[in-house]
Amino acid sequence: MVFMLIPCLTVSSRLLSSLLVSSRLVSSRLVSSPFSRFSYTRANKRDNIVLHSEINLVDSLSVHSRFKRDTIKQNSAGQFMSFPYNKIRQANIHSYKQTSIHTSSIHSFSTLTATPCLFEFKMATRPPLSTVLPPLICGTATFNNQYNADPFSLPTNAIVQRALESGVNAFDTSPYYGPSEEILGRALQQPQILAHHPRSTYHLITKCGRIAGSEFDYSPAWIKHSISRSLTRLHTTYLDVVYLHDVEFVSPPEVLEAIACLRDLQAQGTIHYIGISGYPVPVLCDLAEKILQETGKPLDCVMSYANFTIQNHELYTSGLTRLRKAGVDCVPNASVLGMGLLRSSGVPDNGKEDWHPSPKELRARVQKAARWIEERGERLEVVAIRWGLERWALDGKVGSEPIGVSVMGVSNIGELEETLRVWNSVLDGISLPGRQVEESKKQWSLKRRVEVEELAKGIREILGDYQDYAWASPGEGFGGAIDEEKAGAVSTIKDSGKLADFNFILLSLILLTHYYKVGKHGRIRS
Repeated sequence: MVFMLIPCLTVSSRLLSSLLVSSRLVSSRLVSSPFSRFSYTRANKRDNIVLHSEINLVDSLSVHSRFKRDTIKQNSAGQFMSFPYNKIRQANIHSYKQTSIHTSSIHSFSTLTATPCLFEFKMATRPPLSTVLPPLICGTATFNNQYNADPFSLPTNAIVQRALESGVNAFDTSPYYGPSEEILGRALQQPQILAHHPRSTYHLITKCGRIAGSEFDYSPAWIKHSISRSLTRLHTTYLDVVYLHDVEFVSPPEVLEAIACLRDLQAQGTIHYIGISGYPVPVLCDLAEKILQETGKPLDCVMSYANFTIQNHELYTSGLTRLRKAGVDCVPNASVLGMGLLRSSGVPDNGKEDWHPSPKELRARVQKAARWIEERGERLEVVAIRWGLERWALDGKVGSEPIGVSVMGVSNIGELEETLRVWNSVLDGISLPGRQVEESKKQWSLKRRVEVEELAKGIREILGDYQDYAWASPGEGFGGAIDEEKAGAVSTIKDSGKLADFNFILLSLILLTHYYKVGKHGRIRS
């Protein structure tokens, strides 16, 4: 009789893990679990974070409880770009509360005895994301073979350290960006960063769901595996923001299922904020509205790219109002160069390198605009970057943020320093509480704004009918007819934890980089 009962009482850890994750953990709700008993109690503790436990899934196979006790003081410096910008945000950020954990019956066997016990879980109330993120985010799609032949040879350690020292304390990455997560994770493990920039002082933003150029997996099993892998690569126990990557390529039911999975992980504390990313503004708005309608809870953020540039204003003209009404708190703008379209050198226009989705006529108009602006002593990419950063800072704010949030990527220290110089100059012309600006710098910034606006107006006149043009995404051929030779060699081994030599031609869909070049006119103007 005893032997007959054993199969009934023993359940595989994989099944129990799946049952645990699929259960929605909501505030003050008791959820049956065979693993352990946790009692979460919270009390105010000024200026400190006391963290006792993180619960994470590892490869969707087993549940591990990680216990540590860290007392982390808030960053009192709050410096952003040489001024106390973060203090503006910190005024709205409530100190995290002390958490006490009591544990029992913790198992890590390959099979587990299904002894009933309870989770008592109370979700912490987090401040709005718009009060947390800095207005400039460092994009790391450049830490990838698509843009650099050997991304491991890039000065990424120096880039990350300099960014943090400058107040750029948020990093955007993705498993789809080849080795980007691993490279960023290694950089953040530098002794000097560990000593001066504890985990609580910066934000890690990643994505899930997109695997390769034409391969997506929004299933809960893959989402949990992807998140677990990102945690490992980034050497962290939690992720500040997770996007579903390029949502236009999958069906709305798949998106809703994946959102439910992310919210389960959010309830456990593994993820703090949830959003979606993609290209078509109408699709992003439709999904944001549907998620609010179906779940009763809005997304924290929606990121679009190449939709607020000199060429295309769609994110502002038709997207921002709808996203605000859908309760979205933060709308980061990425790729102010339109995936590299708005550069003096243009985009590749021949053979296998011809990956950009823009039509030939639009490319020709852009090159005509580049020649026109060069005759006036300027460079197209410099004007496009300045205009994109400045206009989105002024027009792109959504929630409690005083200015809009932009994402920019760099490949070397020179590009980072130039980005910081332009960004600081942009901020010189914007009145922000707590920031003192020399009158001469303020006047120069305002004068430059007028100059750039006039140049942008001239560029748009040359673009003609292609003003606010948005290319199709997904493009023709998606769903099995992708030209694999054109798309390049893509590693699609989903379950491998090893990094392959990715050559993602379609990774350009989230181009977060820009190129600064000093031409015949000498030093670049910002």
